[in-house]
Amino acid sequence: MRRLADAQRIRAFMDAVGRAAKEETRLYFTGGATAVLNGWRSSTIDVDILLIPEDDQVFRSLPALKESLELNIELASPADFIPEVPGWQDRSAAIERRGKVAYYHYDLYAQALAKIERGHAQDELDVQEMIRRSAIDRDRLMEHFEQIEPTSTATQPLTRPLSGGQWSGCADQQARRRRLDRSSNSLRPPPPAGAWTGCRSFQQSTWSRGRILAPEGLPDERITVPGRGKAASGLSRAR
Repeated sequence: MRRLADAQRIRAFMDAVGRAAKEETRLYFTGGATAVLNGWRSSTIDVDILLIPEDDQVFRSLPALKESLELNIELASPADFIPEVPGWQDRSAAIERRGKVAYYHYDLYAQALAKIERGHAQDELDVQEMIRRSAIDRDRLMEHFEQIEPTSTATQPLTRPLSGGQWSGCADQQARRRRLDRSSNSLRPPPPAGAWTGCRSFQQSTWSRGRILAPEGLPDERITVPGRGKAASGLSRAR
């Protein structure tokens, strides 16, 4: 049975991969390995890695390393869960070089957004710890979320049809925003009376970047958006 990976065992893995690599390559840690090496977790179940470019010699060494080091080694990165965040390589922090391998922490903003997408309790705690340690900035996290959010609305199935049998991305988008707010502890104050508040799609009210989502069961409305001169479905006023 493989053991939990602490910092010492992750660094032993780094030594072994550095000896195995025959070509220049970059290895990115993500998930629990990043948390352990940065000190906010003592151990992790899996060591998630991404190799760029892929090195056949390193890949062939991984099964033996798993057994000799008793580690769970997984080929995984945030891009397995969310669209690639622009500029992620530039924001990936260098750790050190061993042999022909340069080690990095995969962009923490991309890691945080992937954790929010997954929505596990430990993932949310990791995001909160990143913010507490000032490893990421809450406002910049929202900016990166908005960069990729239009391309990620289809990654979770929609569950509720609107009138006329058409589907809307609102529930999906707002669900992500609610998880983002909860993970980053960035709840906003209520909007002023009469403010436009977005989709009505959840079973209970919740705040999301100044938007209040109405309780389940309230009727859909078609309202006129000020300045546009035409009706817009799915929008509602705060009362």
